[in-house]
Amino acid sequence: MEKIKTVDTGGKLVSFQGTLRLLGKADGMLQKVEVLLLNSDVNRNDWQYLNLDEHRKLFANTPILVAYRGKQVGDGHNFEKVRNPDGSVTASFMSATAERIVGWFRDESDIRIETIDDKKWIVGIGYIWKWYAQELVAKLRGQGRGNGDMSVSIETLIEEMHNNTSTDAYPKYQILGTTILGDDVD
Repeated sequence: MEKIKTVDTGGKLVSFQGTLRLLGKADGMLQKVEVLLLNSDVNRNDWQYLNLDEHRKLFANTPILVAYRGKQVGDGHNFEKVRNPDGSVTASFMSATAERIVGWFRDESDIRIETIDDKKWIVGIGYIWKWYAQELVAKLRGQGRGNGDMSVSIETLIEEMHNNTSTDAYPKYQILGTTILGDDVD
């Protein structure tokens, strides 16, 4: 039997792909969306997120982001890595095409565990600010794949991992945000 090695990653950044879909009409200045956030299956990157029940609440008060390039709504993970005066490297979201916050998951009551197609998912109800993300809301209302569905990427900070064969399993992680991807972005 192969041993499983647990590693403290020092904060490795990784992403998981989910799906966002429109939920009805906008309510005042907010557009409600439902997002399939994380499941515990091994994903295409050979990663597996564990302990969904205890991590579900970590989505509360996290941002929903999108990047624009010209008239293109959704352009993946747009940010620059910058070197700080102390020599450390961090992400900067200052460029014109950088991801920007367009909404959020309000609180824990908006995040639930649900079984969909025999997979256990963390599912969130999120809110997009209609005034600041008019192009995104318009795309969701009529131009997205299917019924306004768009792919999303969940940004996580891995605090602990173990590896068994080729799969990296993540038992402890933080949720940084959910990025809406573009039509041609994986």
